[in-house]
Amino acid sequence: MSFGMPRWLSTKSKNRIMKNFLRVLAVIGSFIMLGAIPSIAKAACDPFTAQVTGPAVINIDPTLPVGTSLWSSSVTVGAATANACIGGQAVLTYTGVGAQENTYYTFPTGVAGVGVRIKYTAFTYCANVWFPCSTPLVNWSVGTVAQHTVFVEFIKTGPITVSGSTSGIFATWNASQSPTFNGVWGQYQWASPVFFNVSVPTCTVTTPNISVPMGSVGANSLASVGSVSASQPFNIALNCSGGVTNSYTNVYITLTDAINPANITDTLPLTPSSTASGVGIQVLNGTQTIHFGPDSSVAGNPNQWFAGSAANGAFNIPLTARYVRTGTMVPGTANGSATFTMSYQ
Repeated sequence: MSFGMPRWLSTKSKNRIMKNFLRVLAVIGSFIMLGAIPSIAKAACDPFTAQVTGPAVINIDPTLPVGTSLWSSSVTVGAATANACIGGQAVLTYTGVGAQENTYYTFPTGVAGVGVRIKYTAFTYCANVWFPCSTPLVNWSVGTVAQHTVFVEFIKTGPITVSGSTSGIFATWNASQSPTFNGVWGQYQWASPVFFNVSVPTCTVTTPNISVPMGSVGANSLASVGSVSASQPFNIALNCSGGVTNSYTNVYITLTDAINPANITDTLPLTPSSTASGVGIQVLNGTQTIHFGPDSSVAGNPNQWFAGSAANGAFNIPLTARYVRTGTMVPGTANGSATFTMSYQ
């Protein structure tokens, strides 16, 4: 039995993706009033929103040590009013948005490896204490916040391998233990997005079309369903440049069945023009059989896998291909076709 040796792997390379994070808060509830109306009704509150102006762009050397300050500033925040907030005693808690990283007291920015931390420098309570911080039970006025200063700092909290931006609300005031209102009383919001420009390598594929000769395979080498032939090596090659010394970018890849893009198995079926049947093609990364996935460069794409970290220069992804018996065999040509999509994260 002979199988043909056609080109079976081609490419579609995508540009570096910028990961944007969409945070959606859905609040669903119902209220049931039973019995007498309480003597004190808790008021609704339209929180004040203070606009904070940060830098338009922060250029980052990704080789800086973790814990390095990337930017900091004392920012003057203008007076603001929280509409319909009724005064009274309350505990006020100042906090960032999202889960705090405890080593550097930072909150997430949406850019991996970059955190933000906040503190007041001249408040009666919580002065020079990184958020979160709570006051004791204090009297608070009817919704008016005077002009004040807040210290904001971006910290490197881990590897930074991709540029990105942060925007929107990054810190809040929360009232609790109040007879009149409990909830978000105020919030700090970036006046415009802050972009982090990271000097990591950008990569291009130098082998956009790849032919893998599969050779001739005898029937006795595929004696039963699941039997595989000898593997044939091939290589996806990249060239990366533009990063500072010792920087790198994380390279991910998805293989997609060109005939049936919905295929998420580890077996590539033969093309319709093939005359053989009862066999498929598998691709391996080392000893690991690769599953096919959708044609997308989005981070976390199904069956996307990590190919390695690329510095400046050549970066190679060695792979192998083999036949696998899938059913009753008929001899003839056995061709396959797939694409690969790069994602740099």
